[in-house]
Amino acid sequence: MKKSIIYIILFLLIVRGSNAVAGDSNHSDSQPGSQETVDYSNYSETEGKLHRAEAAVDPAYPDSLLFYLETAAKNNPLVMQKLVEYQASLRKIPQAGSLPDPELSAGIFLMPMELVSGRQYAELQLMQMFPWFGVLRNAKDEMSLMASARYEEFRSTKLMVYYEVQSTWYELYKVRKEISVAEENVDILNSIEQIALARFRASPGEVSQAVSSGTSGSMGASGSSGNAMIRNLPGSQGTMGSASGMNSTGSKSSMSGMGAGPASAAGGISGSGSSSLSGSATAAGMGMASGSSGAMGNMGATSGSGLADLYRIQIEVAELKNKINLLKNREGSLVARFNGYLDRPPRVPVFTTEEVTEDIPDIPLALLPDSIDARNPMLAMIDYEKKAWEARERMAKGMGLPMTGLGVSYAPIGRSAMSASEMNGRDMIMPMISITLPIYRKKYRAMREEASLMQNAASLNRRATATGLQTDYYEALRMYDDAQSRRELYQTQFTLASRSLDLVLKGYSAATADLTDVLRLQQQTLDYHLGMVDAVADRNIAVARLNQLMASEPTSQNSSNEKE
Repeated sequence: MKKSIIYIILFLLIVRGSNAVAGDSNHSDSQPGSQETVDYSNYSETEGKLHRAEAAVDPAYPDSLLFYLETAAKNNPLVMQKLVEYQASLRKIPQAGSLPDPELSAGIFLMPMELVSGRQYAELQLMQMFPWFGVLRNAKDEMSLMASARYEEFRSTKLMVYYEVQSTWYELYKVRKEISVAEENVDILNSIEQIALARFRASPGEVSQAVSSGTSGSMGASGSSGNAMIRNLPGSQGTMGSASGMNSTGSKSSMSGMGAGPASAAGGISGSGSSSLSGSATAAGMGMASGSSGAMGNMGATSGSGLADLYRIQIEVAELKNKINLLKNREGSLVARFNGYLDRPPRVPVFTTEEVTEDIPDIPLALLPDSIDARNPMLAMIDYEKKAWEARERMAKGMGLPMTGLGVSYAPIGRSAMSASEMNGRDMIMPMISITLPIYRKKYRAMREEASLMQNAASLNRRATATGLQTDYYEALRMYDDAQSRRELYQTQFTLASRSLDLVLKGYSAATADLTDVLRLQQQTLDYHLGMVDAVADRNIAVARLNQLMASEPTSQNSSNEKE
């Protein structure tokens, strides 16, 4: 009996050792596509979260674009989901490459069975099944290739998040730059308004025109109305009233001298300021051609245009301030979206640079199509999936062949007093072999056909994906070329418009240029400046898109805007 127990223990140890060797071979064999697996030395698991082990960002610049990209790669939920799915797919490889569990069966006789050579008390059987040659290897290859496909999907998702972070960051830069440029133009318009206000104050006939435009014959009412209009202008409180009084006095004295004759013809009106104004207006209405009436018309036109200039400047300022408010609202939404990519609260501040430099693609543009076909992770993922289905087809073919089983049967035999045989009391050990009969062929044929069809589907998917990537490439290239052309154009136009605006402003200060020219050139300068900012940002977004297509991850070497 002790001898039989020792045999059973030895047999179990042998089977256990064979399973351990098979399990080690599953890990030691080279996996197709194993070159593309992730390097876990860069990751460490702490409290269920993955963190980069090394600090790739300069601590002196904690809010650089490169830091934001690293943070998105660590914290973005979608990226982490794909990484965990890849890690889970790696755990399927040892599952697929392992042998089936051995089967142990035991039976005990309630009453010992009398045999010629003794009495049998029990029976033990141990069996290990072995699939057909190559089935386990192909199963392991399939799971390894599917794991490589999941890794390429993880890379594609990470590159997509990189692109979204970069494009949103440049959009935020554009909005903030537009706000800054608009505020500068508000200051410029305020300066132009001061020039227009000074011209309006220095005009010798502004009160007369203000009075004549709003009177029906009463000088007192028209004078108060004119003064009220002037007081309502920005910056005209205090000094504006004294200026009006001074100009009114000067106008009375000059008009009294010039209008003595016409006043007498009109009916002996006294020489006061109001009577001389009324007299000149009456003479002008009767068509009397005198030098004083002509001078009065020129002074009225100058005064009227001064008021109109001030109102037009105020309209431009109000429009710019409204634009600034709209841009600030858009800035808030962009900040919330950007923080969403980094898995941060939506109100966390996001820092951008004052000026951005132009990024360049990692390789020449002429070589980009070949690089996209060779390096894009989406195409690599589809290739791995196709190879996995090929391995599955080979596995299905092997599963349709018989499985072989090896085992042993042990029967403990007791001595019988009635037996005189030399075998009396000897235990029985019987080697066993079994084989399966795969006679139901439909399921195996269906498995092979499924794998073949999925290979065709993967080929079609790769063709469609490659076509889409080529379309994206030409779209990004068009955006890159357009942005480059617009930047060169707007830079030249902005320089010329700025110089023209300086000349026109000097002419406007000297009363030799019209406000219409000033506002037109000021608007052109604003448009060219904003266009130049948009062109630089759009060019960098196009470069980020090209780098995503050819699977180029941003680093401090290929990103020139990584520091604030």
